Amino acid sequence: MRRSLRCLLTGVAATVASVTAAAAQELAHDSVRSTRYEETFDLVWQTVASGFYDPAFGGRDWEAIGREFRARAVQAPSDSGFYVTLNAMLFRLGVSHIGVIPEDHPEWIGAPAVFADGDIGVEVRVVGGQIVVTRVRPDSPGALAGLRPGAVVREVNGLTVEQLRREALAEPRPALDDRLLVNERVQAEFYGPAGAETAVSWIERDGSARAVSLLREERPGGTEFMDGLPPMFLECEVRWERADIGYIRFNAFHPRLLDRILAALDEFQRAAGVIIDVRGNVGGAIGVRRALVERLVPEAVPFWTYRYRDRTEELVVEPASTTYGGTLVVLTDAMSASSAEEFAGGLQAIGRATVVGVRTPGNVLVAEVVQLPYGATLVFPVAETRVADGTVLEGRGVIPDHPVALTPESLAEGRDLHLEVAVAVVEGRALPTLEPASSWPRQR
Repeated sequence: MRRSLRCLLTGVAATVASVTAAAAQELAHDSVRSTRYEETFDLVWQTVASGFYDPAFGGRDWEAIGREFRARAVQAPSDSGFYVTLNAMLFRLGVSHIGVIPEDHPEWIGAPAVFADGDIGVEVRVVGGQIVVTRVRPDSPGALAGLRPGAVVREVNGLTVEQLRREALAEPRPALDDRLLVNERVQAEFYGPAGAETAVSWIERDGSARAVSLLREERPGGTEFMDGLPPMFLECEVRWERADIGYIRFNAFHPRLLDRILAALDEFQRAAGVIIDVRGNVGGAIGVRRALVERLVPEAVPFWTYRYRDRTEELVVEPASTTYGGTLVVLTDAMSASSAEEFAGGLQAIGRATVVGVRTPGNVLVAEVVQLPYGATLVFPVAETRVADGTVLEGRGVIPDHPVALTPESLAEGRDLHLEVAVAVVEGRALPTLEPASSWPRQR
């Protein structure tokens, strides 16, 4: 079974080290397993050989790559070792949206902030080489323990940011932006199975050190996105940022969120500006992205071009019966991926939106999802996306019109620098001063 996907796939390599270690303890290789591995390997190799969007494979010899990895994969001593080897082969293609997700390792899809069923209510980013708390959900375990935006995390579950970085960038790894891989690895310690423990030590703004151990609480409302993928835990926030500026934030382009997002645009119809926040948005369905764009363009416009293996398709977006015509700003960061990048980059390319924030990771390919024998799922790219000005976003990302870096200082002061710049853009005034405060933090 195949289904199209415009969603992030980053976590295939996140557990390679632990899986490889566990593999040594599993049962020895046998002929039944070998036959199963041969069948799966050949199906994956052939599916990519016939469907990958670039028939030249970026100048790589796909047949030679297959020969290199086949014997190693078929002779793998365990299922986990087999899938690690299979993914090492796929990663050789040097693209995003590729990998095999075993049935018993759904976390390999990555994006734990969207796919994990438990959390402590704390959102983090790696800022300036430090793990920094960027958002805390009210009344969550993290909030009740005293974690606040701007806190600098020294260790999570006994791991420092440098240890997590080394794990994230260890081989084999997908050809993804280092910032995304490291952030994903860090987030995997804060999100995960409900009821599991997260131990956090951090430094407060005054330099004092604190440490707690918290149980992850179950997240409500897991919603299926596509067969073979774990459920997604969706978020959507709508508010008036100013009397005449609307704000919309959502973490995935999921059909379940579309009505609420479109209703928000209706509510903001007379607003001077609307800020759409796709920071941390993992991507999702093209139908959701297209329906939203249709509410934001004044006339029909060629918006995206998709280069498949055997054809090129131009997607022209027609305006909906009701459209929003005010100033539009899109917020991005290093974890705005896939559909979020197509959305932001597409609007930027036609001059409809100003992009504020951080360059996105450049994970922008159209993928198919294929159900494999024995429960695993293959994701691989079947088309390359170009926006209206001809820019290929894969490997490049969306470059903001106004690049802005967050700082622990500003977050601790309750300031969102990206949002402040967006408001200034809407109001047509000079951008705020973004000089960070001095020494941060000093531990007692």
